Formats: sequence, structure tokens, C-alpha cells
Amino acid sequence: IDKIKKYILDNAYPNAKVSVALVNIRYFQIQVIGAVNTPGFVRSSVVDRLDRIIDRANGFHQLAREFEITVKRKNGEIKNINYLNFIRNGDLSQNPTFLEGDIIIIPFGNINDESVALRGAVKGAGYDVIEPGETLIKFLTRNIKLDTYSDLQSVIITREGENSKSFKRILPSEFSHFQLMAGDIIDILRERGIMVNGFVQEPGAYEFIPGYSISDYISIAGGNTLEGNANRAVVYHPDGSVDKGNNILLNRGDVIVVPRTILNTFVGRLSLLQMTAYIFSIYMSYLAATAYI
Repeated sequence: IDKIKKYILDNAYPNAKVSVALVNIRYFQIQVIGAVNTPGFVRSSVVDRLDRIIDRANGFHQLAREFEITVKRKNGEIKNINYLNFIRNGDLSQNPTFLEGDIIIIPFGNINDESVALRGAVKGAGYDVIEPGETLIKFLTRNIKLDTYSDLQSVIITREGENSKSFKRILPSEFSHFQLMAGDIIDILRERGIMVNGFVQEPGAYEFIPGYSISDYISIAGGNTLEGNANRAVVYHPDGSVDKGNNILLNRGDVIVVPRTILNTFVGRLSLLQMTAYIFSIYMSYLAATAYI
């Protein structure tokens, strides 16, 4: 803008007051090659950054080397980009804008020699190519979307040895110095909640809320059905012990089971009228049987 103003003042109207407003942005096509889901030409402008370009190419491929992107310019200049530094640290130099004629090249990683598998309570589980020396904390601070009930206290790494597999539980205090290796399987477990089963309206798993009682969880599950007796609820603990009663202190992983009422156990779903008729027919049968004695 300053160059435009200077040109006008120097070459046309020396005494003019010049102001410049951008009323329209010119768009052009930029080529994206390699590990994106839709490689080809993408519509761009001089204000669009790499994240927007990748989004228009429908995102990175699962095996993209996001840390080793190359940009080739018409003048022969080559620029290297580590997009993960923008994701982790907000480094805008690693999320640049582009010029017409630029070519963005995103290489594929090798699934056998450079990738890890991500599983469990995450959205978009699958393979990711890791940087050399990438630690678990750097991996987790990528654009990884955790599930609502992800439990980062329970990150399990499965690693292939020469003769056997090893399983390592990594604590949060170890995330920053635990170095990932190609072939690792990262399991992020789901935070254990409370399971409500038996004769309730909506049996299933529910979030653990400290201080909630058995009655609270039965209410969350829609209450007991007509056949269920909430007062006889049984709690099964993860250690195999069993408790009964409404004043039990619940913990993660407990299972609440609401049993049938005693009456329902014997007569099932019979209505009061059906039950009365059933008892009356038994009584009449008894009278008929004893009338000839």
C-alpha cells in the first residue's frame, strides 16, 4: 500500500491526499501434491494460509509427513515447513501465505518405519507418522481430538520387542520424556464410569460423578421399570466384591443391578385383574376337588 501511495504522489498528483482501500481479493489456483485427501489445484488468495489450503484439499492424509512440507516458488525458491510447530506453538511462520504459482508438496511417510497407531477413546483413531525423536506429549499436543471421557491417566503403549510384546502404562509425569518409536500402539482408555443394568428404563454406562448415590444413578437411567425394585439394588465392584443397600459409596467401574420385585419373580407381568382371576380359578379348582371328599 505504501508503494502504491508513493507511486501516485511521485508520478501523478504530488499534493494529493491518497488513501487506498481493498475492495476485492484476487483468487488464483495453487497446486497441492502428495499426502492430502484430495490432491490437485486448490482455490487460494494471498491472505489464505496453509491450514486453509489443506482444509480445502480435505485435510492431510493419515500418513502425511506434516513436519516436512516443501513449498516451491516460481522464482526457484524452496521453503521448508514444519506444520506441527504451528499446531503446537502457534508459529505463524510455519503456517504461511502463498503466491500464485507456488507448489505445495506434502510427502507420505512409511507406515512400517515411521508410524504409530492411535486407538481407544479418541476421535479419528488410526495411523500417524511421527517425527524423529517425538515424545508422547508432543504427539498428544498435535491436533488430536480426545473423547469426552478420555482418561489420560491411563495411556498404554504396546511395543514390539525382538521376541515379545511389552506393555507400558505411561503416567502424565512421563509424557514429556517418553520417546515414541515406529510401530508403537498408543491406547487411550476411556474413563471408567458407572454401569446401571437390570430392570431400569435406560440401562447403560454413565459418567462417574463423585457423591452420587445408587438412587441418583437409577434416576439418571430413567428409574426402575414396573418389574424392578430399586430398593433391592446390588452393587458389583471391580475387585469382585458385592454390596447391597442405598448408602454404599460408589467408585469408578462399579456396576449397579436393579433386580425384579419378588412378586414379579413369581407372577411375571400379570395385571391385578389377571392375578385375581388366576387365584380365584385355583380356589375354585380346590373347592371342586374337595367337594367329593
